[in-house]
Amino acid sequence: MIKTILHQMWNERRLNGWLFLELMAVTVFLWLAIDPLFILMSRDRISPGYRAENLYKVEMIAYKKTNVKYRAEADNDSVYAAVFRNAFETVRKIPEVQYVGTCLMGNYPCGGALSSTYYTIDSTQTVDGKEKEVFCVKYSTSMAEGDDWPATLGLIDAQTGEPLHIVRNENVNNLLVSRAFAMEALGRINVSGEKIGQQEDKYNICGVYEDIQRDIYANPAASVIEIEPALRNDFSLLFRIKDGVDREAFEKRFKEEYAQRLAGGNFYCKGIVSNEAERKNFIEWRGYGNTYRLQSALTMFAMLCAFLGVVSTFWMRANARRRDIGVMRSVGASSGRIVAQFVTEASMLVTVAFIVVLPLLMHKVYAMGFADPLDSFLSRHDEKSDYIHDVAWMHFAAVSFITYIIILLVAVVGAAIPARRIARILPSDALREE
Repeated sequence: MIKTILHQMWNERRLNGWLFLELMAVTVFLWLAIDPLFILMSRDRISPGYRAENLYKVEMIAYKKTNVKYRAEADNDSVYAAVFRNAFETVRKIPEVQYVGTCLMGNYPCGGALSSTYYTIDSTQTVDGKEKEVFCVKYSTSMAEGDDWPATLGLIDAQTGEPLHIVRNENVNNLLVSRAFAMEALGRINVSGEKIGQQEDKYNICGVYEDIQRDIYANPAASVIEIEPALRNDFSLLFRIKDGVDREAFEKRFKEEYAQRLAGGNFYCKGIVSNEAERKNFIEWRGYGNTYRLQSALTMFAMLCAFLGVVSTFWMRANARRRDIGVMRSVGASSGRIVAQFVTEASMLVTVAFIVVLPLLMHKVYAMGFADPLDSFLSRHDEKSDYIHDVAWMHFAAVSFITYIIILLVAVVGAAIPARRIARILPSDALREE
């Protein structure tokens, strides 16, 4: 059958030539439309590295000086410390609460704030024997009794695979580092006990946790958690409720029963907000949601245009060959064989057109890079990444494969439906209509 198909395609080379050019144009069009959506979907599948479910933040709000409830005598550090300590202890004693943790204000995943720094690695510790500086995201938590920020976030110990906790009276003024930091700094994750520097200070690494995202759609970056004796008064209070707790009922009860107990000085408790809700709000606030929806709509529109264009062309091509189909039917060819021939022809045309256009797409990627719809939103560093959207050959192969499959399916549908419809007509009717 292949020999017959090749002969038929050569005889209709002018018609097939126009179809071939159309398939090339559609391939480029679809590839460029799929690429940015592929990046978004790939980043969307990155694990945040912590457990967003059952994680809450207490919203402590300060009265403005213009508010009638503001009291000047309560505007001092000692009152602030007492208010936040009361909030911490009150939340800690709630029966449904499993862990409580603090960090600098907003310095937690999707918290809206970001702190960064660098640490110096001595030449005796590095693989290549050269001193290096490692840039990283920095989180800070306290050693206060009951404060277990790693467990509150649900961080995992990279060495044991178990939940990570602060070891009381041992971790103070030490560092927990992420897997990415450990690998970049020392080339391994068994780094507990190593000392690294920051200006004139030296810090002892007391544990390694699995990487966490610092931002929505961002690759997990090197990060550290500095464990201090106590935090300043401007800290965020987070807590995790136990598994199985009715979240809706708990949120309602917290607002009615506990929120007023947390008020003091010039602060009041607005309520609590789940980290899942914060992630959703963060997506909309940063414009990621609109970008995702817009890119999805553009890609779907491109696919619809490709489908309508290719299907209509194959439909007209099949109608133009009604006589050939009638002759084939008259000599005993089954409708299934006729459909198979048309589908094979379409598949061969699509495959050849795709192969021919690949060098053009490679040149585009080489000259201009891949689409990156979040570049205007994200502040990214040039860290190495093994994610598929950051490995050039894997990225190109994945988008090309998806594009090929879509074009192939469209061509198969466009060739099979009209061919099947015409093949069902009696041979005499097909020849008479011709």
